[in-house]
Amino acid sequence: MAGGITDTEPPSAPTSLTAAVTAGSVSLGWTASTDNLGVTGYDVFRDGYQVASVSGTTTSALISGLMPATSYDFTVRARDASGNISALSTPLKKSTGPYVPESPAPYPGTQKTRTQWLWGKTKVMKEESGAVNVAQYTAQLADHENVATNLAKLDTQFQSYDYEQYKTMAKMYSYLMVGDQFSPAMRAHVRSYFASYAYQKLPQTENLRMSNYATGYLVGQYFPDLADLNGNSGAQLKAANKANILEMVNAGVRSGWAEYQSPEYTFMTYFCLNALYQWADDSQLRRQVKMAMDVMWFEWANDWIDGYMISSESRAKGDLSCVNDPTWRPADHSVLAWTYFGAHRAQEGVGESDNPAPSAYRPNLEYAGLAAWPGTKYTPPEPAVELGRKTDKSYTAHKANLQNSSGHAMDIYRTSYVRPTWGLGTEVQYRRVDNWVEDL
Repeated sequence: MAGGITDTEPPSAPTSLTAAVTAGSVSLGWTASTDNLGVTGYDVFRDGYQVASVSGTTTSALISGLMPATSYDFTVRARDASGNISALSTPLKKSTGPYVPESPAPYPGTQKTRTQWLWGKTKVMKEESGAVNVAQYTAQLADHENVATNLAKLDTQFQSYDYEQYKTMAKMYSYLMVGDQFSPAMRAHVRSYFASYAYQKLPQTENLRMSNYATGYLVGQYFPDLADLNGNSGAQLKAANKANILEMVNAGVRSGWAEYQSPEYTFMTYFCLNALYQWADDSQLRRQVKMAMDVMWFEWANDWIDGYMISSESRAKGDLSCVNDPTWRPADHSVLAWTYFGAHRAQEGVGESDNPAPSAYRPNLEYAGLAAWPGTKYTPPEPAVELGRKTDKSYTAHKANLQNSSGHAMDIYRTSYVRPTWGLGTEVQYRRVDNWVEDL
């Protein structure tokens, strides 16, 4: 009822729906509806779900947060003051544009220029969710850029507790890479941060366990007088966490990494192994983590087909890692392998702020850039690099995990090799007990 008049007449449907697109948004416009008493608002629908509402005097809407190169159906309806709603407009199907990186990767480039690009991207990442980008601050400090600002930001971060253990490893990287620039007060915050955890055996996912153990070992080495929440310090922390690390390395090399099919999780495990190879003072530990990284690189090389990483489903978010969609996560979480193997294409993006996927699906992969630090000691085996660069592979490989993410072993390692001309997959099953090498 409006002005004492009962109104049951709905507005006319909006007409002439138009759209302008970018990689991640659609700007809609339409011709205004008519109503006997007046239109008070419009509702916008994407694929049948309402995604926006605007006032009756507005005939446009910006729909953002969309995936690149993806088709969507849009409709609009009108409302009046009495709650009457119009029929939906004629649907408009529109596809978003292709993803265009803000700083295009070198193509084809060289291994050196691709690595330099990744390092540069790390230094210019956005702070999408606030001041949390430890990798960006650390990378800039490593190159002595914006020193005062970045030290202040890092100091704030070391005064924040992290509930996910992989972030403790990122902060350990930061301390070991640029800690010589920290003030005494900041070093006190670093000590307090690392003392707020218990570096002990965990029932969590593989990457979180390795993050906890590797950080605990390095805490024992670099802060020998610092006790964790269990009261362990120095040699105790090193011995306990070395045992936990080697147990995981043994399982990973003999039986396959549990999270192989979740590449961003596997990278975090690699990130921890790399930290140990870079900074651990135990030569045996360094040899064995190097062996584990070497095995990872051979597996990545086997799965790198014509410039793309081929893998099966990601257990982290349930989405499919697929060669047919290079703008999706494979273009992101395989960026480290791309620096060595990827001369066939430009890298699509890297890290949370550069990933066009919706925020719920963006893993925190900023840390991949720290592995491109010029001071990194580890380099992949040359045969693995040669294999990864081969363009004449006639198969795609799909792997199945040998152990689940809590470390429970599965006996058989399965790899399916699929050739398009076969029309079917050939599955090879084997035990990897012969892959263990004590010294490399």
